[in-house]
Amino acid sequence: MPKKIPEHELEAIAAIVADHPDGVQVRSIRDGLEVDLPSRMLQRRLKLLADQCRIVAQGTVKGTRIFW
Repeated sequence: MPKKIPEHELEAIAAIVADHPDGVQVRSIRDGLEVDLPSRMLQRRLKLLADQCRIVAQGTVKGTRIFW
């Protein structure tokens, strides 16, 4: 059974994205978090937020920007 992702982590990521109405890069999200999440773990959380329609990811792999 997969581990439950803490809601406070998802809220923190969503809050950082909401503070950037023109979109934000993944690196900036990682830098803005209080906890140090490995890249893959952050990618999973971003995918979950996108699947829940809480954020939108646009762009190519290296140029992806995340929107609220």
